[in-house]
Amino acid sequence: SNDAKGCFDWIHLSVATLTLHSFGVPYKLCKVLFTVLRRAMHSIQTGHGTVHDAYGGEGDDSNGIGQGNGMGPALWALILTKIIDAMRRAGHGITFVMALTKSIIAFVGFAFVDDTDLGISAASPSVSGKELIASAQAAMNLWSQLLVATGGALEPAKSFCYLLDYDFHPASCAYRYQPKDDLPGEFSLLDHTGASHAID
Repeated sequence: SNDAKGCFDWIHLSVATLTLHSFGVPYKLCKVLFTVLRRAMHSIQTGHGTVHDAYGGEGDDSNGIGQGNGMGPALWALILTKIIDAMRRAGHGITFVMALTKSIIAFVGFAFVDDTDLGISAASPSVSGKELIASAQAAMNLWSQLLVATGGALEPAKSFCYLLDYDFHPASCAYRYQPKDDLPGEFSLLDHTGASHAID
């Protein structure tokens, strides 16, 4: 489970343009939209009135589409669609076969604005937790790199991970959860500078 830092404020406008264009929005419309957004002067409005300091305008190289932009949530959802698709193409995610219907359900994760839950599973019951850690870490690294490529970053302090592993008990012919103290390894996330942070 990971948290994106300032997702709307950190979007590269070039990534926003390419994403909208890939969904059929004409390039000229994207250019007009983001040119106006880049040239506009932005100020913060509070319950006590409008803050006099403003940012933006010509020469401001800051990225982002702004927290108050009505297009923000929809654009971020489209960008996440591209990131999730890249994760799927890289082979990350979970596939379930439903016990009764034999239907196959496959997904990479769930996202709600800046919070994302990624799922990683072993390809077979014979894969150990130790082996799974390597593929889970690769998935987390790719997710953070894709997020950085859009202009975003992860907030390691607000991110966490669970490893579920099982021991087979022949006497009862059943699998049981391994205790946390017996689980191998640890996980880390990359921030926007490439630095690695251990997560619980």
